[in-house]
This record gives sequence, C-alpha cells and structure tokens, in this order.
Amino acid sequence: MKKSIFVVFLIALCLALLSGCNVVKNDNMEYQLQAETNTYTLTAYKDLKSITVLTVPDQIDGINVTSIAKHGLSNSEYLTDIILGDNISEIDSWGIRNNTALERITVSDNNPHFKSVDGVLFSKDGKTLISFPNHNAEKYIVPEGVEIIQDMAFYKCDNLKEVTLASTVKTLGKLSFLKTLALEKITLNEGLTAIGQNAFLGCEKLTTLDIPNSIESIGEYAYYNCVNLLQIRVHKAEADISLGKKWYPTKAGQNIKELSITYGEGA
Repeated sequence: MKKSIFVVFLIALCLALLSGCNVVKNDNMEYQLQAETNTYTLTAYKDLKSITVLTVPDQIDGINVTSIAKHGLSNSEYLTDIILGDNISEIDSWGIRNNTALERITVSDNNPHFKSVDGVLFSKDGKTLISFPNHNAEKYIVPEGVEIIQDMAFYKCDNLKEVTLASTVKTLGKLSFLKTLALEKITLNEGLTAIGQNAFLGCEKLTTLDIPNSIESIGEYAYYNCVNLLQIRVHKAEADISLGKKWYPTKAGQNIKELSITYGEGA
C-alpha cells in the first residue's frame, strides 16, 4: 500500500516538474507551452504602472504564440493599448476583459483570424464583435455586417452610455453587457432574434426598452438587477417568444412592482 502511494506521488511530482518546465516568463508576461501543437499560450500578465502599451509577441524563442488563456490579459488598471500580432488564433472569452483604462485593441493586418476596427476587436470576417475596450467611447454604433455580439463583449465598459445595434445583428451573447453600469440607452434592431442569459445584468441606468418583432428567444435573467428599467415594449406576442426564467428586470431576483411590459405589434 505504501509503495503504491509512493509511486503515485512520484508520478504527480514528475508531471508537476514537466509542467513547470513548459512555463516561460518574458517581459512581465507568462506563457505555457502546448506540447501537442508546439505553440505558446499567454496565460498571465503582471500589471505595471509604467506599461500602458502592450504588444503580444508573435514568437518566443522561435515558437509561435497562438492563444490567450482565461484572464491572460485581464484586470489591468494601466493598459491603454493592446497590440496583437500575426499568430494569435484563439482568445478565451475571458482572455481580454476588465482592463479599466483600455482604449484600443490593435491587430496586425496579416492576422487571418482577427481584426480591429476603431480599436474594437472583431473576427476577421467582421461577423462577430468580440471585445469592446472598457474605456473606448461613450456612444457606439455597431458596424453593419456584425451578426453576433460575443459573450461578455461589453463587460464592465463603465464609460459607455449609448449603443445602437446594426441591422445585421442576430444574437446578443450571454453576459454581453454585464455590469455596463453607465449604459442609458440600447437600440435593438429589427432582425435581432436572440438575447442571451444575463445579457444586461446590472445595467442600472436603463429606463426604457423596445424589443423588436423579430425576437425569438430571451435568456433567463437577461435584465437581472436592471432596477430602473420599468417600461418594456415587446413588439411580438408573448406566446411566440421563448422566454427564460425571470428574463425581465428584477431587483436581487425579486419582481419590481412598478414594471410595465406590453406585448404585440402595437406595443
């Protein structure tokens, strides 16, 4: 029995040592080598007041840097610019989030997977809006051609007061406007079919909302803690929409007595 435990301990120790050997630190960033692809993933960043512009390198010691892990470039107080090179092909949904001073994300023109328009990160084909920098603008019009607002795309964009969706947008992802505390107005387009779970959680400054006739589903708790959103007009019959649990505004999960929701084409 003791021998078996010792063998297991040795195996675990060897795995830990091997894992440690695959970690590289370079310019206050940390990378993990992915053995199966022989590429590096950016896994951590040390926030420094002296660094406001950060360039993710294309390679480390001749090996391509191809991905950004969960929280790999998140929670910075000082970064204003993040620059991505040719080789980044995958970014975790929490990879570039909650950087409170961030104004721009710039992408190399040669990157085949992503692009930047006015400092905002998109998929290369422009159909998915991936990440809106926290300190980019107070008003934003989503460009035509965008079909999907990715999960958490506008997370904690405290500077953002007004957003107008393009006529091409079909889906608002989960948590897409999570805790966008300054948001006062969101114009939803005819053609929008889905609003994701917790999409506007904590958007306390919203007061009125029009949901278009094209809507097909609204996720549960979509407007959780939108405590001042007291008037909603849904331009479609209630029976024709897939409505998640307590999709409407609540306060800490409790119904708001003053809330008015009207349904139908004449709403």
